[in-house]
Amino acid sequence: MLDLDLLDYQLFLVLREDPLASLNELSKKIGITYHQVRERIFKMKANHFLRPDREIKDPLLGKRKQTEVEATYKPHKLGLQRIHVILQGITEKTQKELLFKLAEEHPYTHYRTLLYSPQPAIYYQFDIPPQTSDLHKTLFLDLQEQGMFETMLWYPTVHTSSSKLNFNFWDSFEHKWSLPSTSQKTSFIQGLWAQMMQDFPKPLKEPEYTIKTLDPPKLDKLDLTLLRELSINAKVSKKELSEYYHKDTSTISKRLKNLMNKQELLATLYYNRKIFNINAQLILTGEFRSKRIIPRFHTFVKKGYFPFSSRFLTWEDQFLWYLYIPHGELPGILEFLWDKTNRLNLYHLDLNNSRTYYFYPNNYDLEEKAWKTTSEYILDIPLQALNA
Repeated sequence: MLDLDLLDYQLFLVLREDPLASLNELSKKIGITYHQVRERIFKMKANHFLRPDREIKDPLLGKRKQTEVEATYKPHKLGLQRIHVILQGITEKTQKELLFKLAEEHPYTHYRTLLYSPQPAIYYQFDIPPQTSDLHKTLFLDLQEQGMFETMLWYPTVHTSSSKLNFNFWDSFEHKWSLPSTSQKTSFIQGLWAQMMQDFPKPLKEPEYTIKTLDPPKLDKLDLTLLRELSINAKVSKKELSEYYHKDTSTISKRLKNLMNKQELLATLYYNRKIFNINAQLILTGEFRSKRIIPRFHTFVKKGYFPFSSRFLTWEDQFLWYLYIPHGELPGILEFLWDKTNRLNLYHLDLNNSRTYYFYPNNYDLEEKAWKTTSEYILDIPLQALNA
């Protein structure tokens, strides 16, 4: 276990809230020198608590430096809708390899990984133009007819809430989570749920957890390329970008500011969650026995009562809950959901077989100022690549 002292811990918490803070800013906030901040961050990277710097070869941009900070975008701000897909009943290794290849070939793939529950399954995230949802479904129905998998779960991101890891429950001296419960027979989640019911006798209304996909923004080639640059390394300097694209730094600065403001790009710090005993990355799916509980769950997650990182989405009476939790807390969560849901499924994510795809600028038609939506682009080209 990495031995974080109190200053390391304070530095990490500040970085987590502001990953792009300068060394001078961090120095003032923590109360140590510029050089001490730099040395501590270097140690965190050397010990793989923060993601170490490395050079990658991007197929579009060439050699680039990747750091511990990337920019993540909100798809709906770009006129895209995130689709979550789980393919089950994959019986042959060749099928798995082809379905992984699909992620490589489909231009709108954002993420893919292998799941276990208990048989192998595949989980994807796609960011697609919402008007192409029927074509997107057809792609997987065609693959199902070919016998590539048995069943499919397809969830559009419409109603969604997220929670953030709450370090108020982390004991930095004992190196463990100290979670409240109402009694020895009651799990922490039941205790927090009871507290939420007391604090919010009326749950959130549907518009408060509904994602509205906006019209595609008007972007040019530089905007699109900068989005990819930031999705690789949000710490890339304006000077470097100026040299790459032969633009003055003031132009680059204005473009970055505009993208950050309008597309709500968020700088995300990549750190080793296992240091905090967050050793389970899971997906829970199922359907609620009553739709009346759905606003309650969104309140529970969105208002921060659930103390671990998660994303919760619902579609009609179905749900998908993406969780980062300590393994020891799983039984309490499953027991809590037992009498509230039907067909509850648990999937363990295989992070050794996961990949996040950088923003792909070629999906945007520069002449039309819109995302590409043709059947050939969404359906035919990926299928032809698999059959090649």
